[in-house]
Amino acid sequence: MLTENSVGTRRSATLATGRNAGRRGSRIKARFLIAGLVIVAAIGYMIYAAIQSGSEYFVTTGELKAMGAKAIDQPTKLGGRVVQGSVRRDKGANTISFSLTDGNQTLPVTYAGVVPDSFQEGVDVIVEGKLGADGSFQATTLMAKCASKYVPANSQ
Repeated sequence: MLTENSVGTRRSATLATGRNAGRRGSRIKARFLIAGLVIVAAIGYMIYAAIQSGSEYFVTTGELKAMGAKAIDQPTKLGGRVVQGSVRRDKGANTISFSLTDGNQTLPVTYAGVVPDSFQEGVDVIVEGKLGADGSFQATTLMAKCASKYVPANSQ
């Protein structure tokens, strides 16, 4: 036979267990929420980093000259147009030198290595390298812009 005291004890035990279960459930929900936010933040950061590393930002010759002494010996990606009549090739040393312009400022560039087939005077190029103390750019990478439309060389 149940006494009033035993019913009250059972009721208070049930209430206490219910409160603990509620607290436990809210703690689990909070942990899942925090873990979810951390995962979303990590994915967002990875997307941002991928977009930044994939973007092709470069400075122009005018911007590089404006940097002054700060630009010397700093790894730089430089873009511009090859000046007509400025290309000089040294076949024996596998070196090419040319002037690069943004339309306002011109900068001498020297590159040693394999020159892309699409490289020619008047074409847009991007070079990677360092600005020397003498004011010339020493390129380690040379990328020439491909023509958007194919035109045969001997068509007239």
